[in-house]
Amino acid sequence: MGSTGQLKEDVEELIISPSAIRRARMKHRKLFSSEVRATFDPAVPLIVHWDGKIMDNFTGLERGKVDRLPILVSGHDVIKLLCVPKLRDGTAATMAQAVTQGIDDWGLRDRIKGLCFDTTASNAGTKSGVCIRLRQIGRQLLNLACRHHISEIVLEKVFSVHDVSKSPNMELFSHFKDFWPRVDQGSFCTAVEDENLADMITPWKDDVIMFALGQLEKFQPRDDYCELLELAIIFLGGTPQRGIRFRYPGAIHRARWMARAIYSIKMWLFRKQYEPL
Repeated sequence: MGSTGQLKEDVEELIISPSAIRRARMKHRKLFSSEVRATFDPAVPLIVHWDGKIMDNFTGLERGKVDRLPILVSGHDVIKLLCVPKLRDGTAATMAQAVTQGIDDWGLRDRIKGLCFDTTASNAGTKSGVCIRLRQIGRQLLNLACRHHISEIVLEKVFSVHDVSKSPNMELFSHFKDFWPRVDQGSFCTAVEDENLADMITPWKDDVIMFALGQLEKFQPRDDYCELLELAIIFLGGTPQRGIRFRYPGAIHRARWMARAIYSIKMWLFRKQYEPL
């Protein structure tokens, strides 16, 4: 009998077949998954979240893009990813079925008290959106639309008053981006220096500055979050921890709601240098 040297194991008893190892791993993962589901028993109300993503297909024989739907629940001291099922399409009916199946697989139907979702028509539609279809769970559920998407709707309405173009890019911001190299970044005007705004912001500006400074001490997953917080501090007459500096204007696609706020603050700060279209 052969051996593996110092390990002194019989080579004939070792499983070295890739297919056999794969089957063993699949079996282990299935058992582990069942154990996790059986032991997950939160005693708090839960909110279910979902958000479809188009991803590369790394499973099965076919390659290309595929719709995936991450589904998770959250509550007091609870965050659990339930599943990321592959969808045959991105319709509301298919997504609602996947969310319901994910909840039932984990036995959480009685714990779900609310829904967190983005504000696309497929989710929030009043006739056949996912939220309407999830009423089959059997109770009234609290609808918690994503605050980022709510802000997007508000900013969209503000800009749509003067910008009726359907182009993905916004001409006003494109013009400001082209003008940026000529901006003297050391010469800007804050809201405190503006006679029309100074009295208006006085009651709450210090609270907003303290909030923004506190948020900058925490981890921010995106650079534009940090930039918006720093610009808000500068706009209100404060100074961020890293000092006063301005980044080169970035992406201006309509889908980036935060870019609207960032561009607007920059344009206001340098309004004495910049003449809009």
